[in-house]
Amino acid sequence: MEYKEERINLESFESKMDLDRSKYVVDKNCRASFNTQVKHGVLSSGKGFEVLTLPALMTDRTEYVMFEQTFSFVKIWHYTYYSIPNNCQEYLLVALGNDGKLYFSAEFAHIGEFASLSNTVYSSIPTTINFTVEEDSVIGFAFEDRPLVVWYCDDPIYEVEDAPYFRSICLHGDRLFAIDASKDNIIRYSSNKNPLDWKKNVISSDDAGSIELNDYKGSLRKLVSFKDSIYVFEDYGISKISAYSSSDEYFATNIYTSGSKIYANTACKCGDLIYFLCEDGLYSLDGVDIKKLELNISSLLDREQLDASICFFNKKLYIACHLDFEKVGLDNGLVTQSNIDDGSIENEEAINNALIEFNIEDNTYTIIKGIDVCSMVAINDLFLSKLIVALRNKKLLYQLTDECKIVDTNLSSSWESGVITLDSRDKNKILKDIYLLSKYPAKILVTSDKRSKEIDVPAKDNLQRLSINLPGKEFSFKIFTNSGNLHIENLQLRFKVEN
Repeated sequence: MEYKEERINLESFESKMDLDRSKYVVDKNCRASFNTQVKHGVLSSGKGFEVLTLPALMTDRTEYVMFEQTFSFVKIWHYTYYSIPNNCQEYLLVALGNDGKLYFSAEFAHIGEFASLSNTVYSSIPTTINFTVEEDSVIGFAFEDRPLVVWYCDDPIYEVEDAPYFRSICLHGDRLFAIDASKDNIIRYSSNKNPLDWKKNVISSDDAGSIELNDYKGSLRKLVSFKDSIYVFEDYGISKISAYSSSDEYFATNIYTSGSKIYANTACKCGDLIYFLCEDGLYSLDGVDIKKLELNISSLLDREQLDASICFFNKKLYIACHLDFEKVGLDNGLVTQSNIDDGSIENEEAINNALIEFNIEDNTYTIIKGIDVCSMVAINDLFLSKLIVALRNKKLLYQLTDECKIVDTNLSSSWESGVITLDSRDKNKILKDIYLLSKYPAKILVTSDKRSKEIDVPAKDNLQRLSINLPGKEFSFKIFTNSGNLHIENLQLRFKVEN
């Protein structure tokens, strides 16, 4: 039998996965990739998280690591206000603990621990809003089972008497708008003279009021103030609330009906767009048009994403969600995190087991696999710019880092090709060699329709040849490492193909 030589060159790796199409269509491009990233065509290790560090002074950039707290973090928020006693702008992290209490810590007077806001124990997770009451910058906590709670940091926390119970709340102009937790189709708005006044006493454009939505697209879930309108995210649709041009009276219009469930908790304003997750993928809204973004991993989003969340930081969208890794032959659980064990209870199964980093400028993304993110907040205050995350059942907060590890635990990186047939599935072939440059040790698993072969890749600063000699008619390969370091470039596969 006579053979001819053919070569496949990967001059540039692809980071965008393509699990929603046939494995044969993907060919030598990326079929599955986790804890990796591609820069200038080079395949390298992905990002990770380290314990949060913060400065002790506004005038000193030296940062100190936070301490382990007495509670596990459930939710984190950002709050900034002008302090009259301190005569300066203050910046705080606010948190809800697993004990049901609210806590806070100053970003620039960091002593490593969070202080209790009050002894009140809350039975549900609130949504929060920063707004102004009588020139004071306050943070409001909206609960479904109790009245609105307001805190101005120089004063005690208090409940707003006679305020309804709210599911979601947002600030638009001079008013607060909120979904009434007791009446599923009602959106209430406050007086524009006093955002804490929710009573309609007189007929006036300054008065509080309500808007009724009866478009039967499921429950009202979340409000987002965007451009000149308020967008209402429902289970299966989106409505827009606008004001009549000559008054502060409002009307609602349906702008989108979805055949897939919308995970309204993920709706996030990012520059000129709102992004949100649906059962069948990621979508964007510019105020009028809704567009589905082709991530090509919808098959991994099969289960409900009720605990998913989205955060916008440094021109990237961070999506904490649960991906069905078993569809690509991977473990669904968390990476072993023994050396960040803080004495808290580990989950039997991760609720969110991945964090997608989506670049909104070029629609590329990477996936950090192996962490259960329960909350995220982006801070850009003075010289601080960080993505801060809370991991489920953990008593520490963490910050994004370029190292592919969680504290001292390396994350496993892998990149897998599609099926390579060289345009002839019926012909016999032999994968003779693989050429590549690898700056760190790694492994390559080469698989054909006949058998598989695993090869150790040594670290070298120049191009090296790996002898394979694997027969078959179709092939795929997987590059992986557990070291936390990866650098692969100039990959070439040399085949002998039957004439």
